[in-house]
Amino acid sequence: SSYSYIMSQAMLEAATSGEQHVLMLGLGGGTIAAAMARRNHTVTAVEISASIARLSEQHFFPLFRSSGIDTSRIQIIQHDAAAMERAKLPRRHFDLLCVDVPFCYERFDSACAATLSTLARFATSGASLFVNVFHGKPHERLRGTNLMPHWRYVGERISRTSNRICRYERTNATAPVRWGFLGAVGRRSR
Repeated sequence: SSYSYIMSQAMLEAATSGEQHVLMLGLGGGTIAAAMARRNHTVTAVEISASIARLSEQHFFPLFRSSGIDTSRIQIIQHDAAAMERAKLPRRHFDLLCVDVPFCYERFDSACAATLSTLARFATSGASLFVNVFHGKPHERLRGTNLMPHWRYVGERISRTSNRICRYERTNATAPVRWGFLGAVGRRSR
């Protein structure tokens, strides 16, 4: 899909060098995780739904493997993304973080902002955080809530399906920088 492609491309562009450790909140079909694994990155996906995780592993992972992707690089943890501090994550910090869960992309409310703030504890210095949202300018809301003091808004891309893929960097700096885009911003499909 347009969204999955743009999200995975944005994440791959942010991968600086070597193997990156990726944390994903929300697995879905696993296409973004597979794109990261294809480039030899290690992915930890937190998925609340056992049926979604099972569907992905039983139906999509075999397709990924048949195209040469090492799905052993993808670890799925069944857990609620809204309670990340209690998740049994690997004892490491993550270089790339992806948030694709309904309570963030549908409402982008204070619960989402609190979850994004919690993610700073799991991120390396300079890590990139990508958030899928549909509505408004979430970075303006986040700055207003002051819940994400360790994240700096970098920029966004818009898919043909009107998803905003917002990028933040883990840093204490407050001055925004502009995210350079490769390719055109997506158009609305009719």
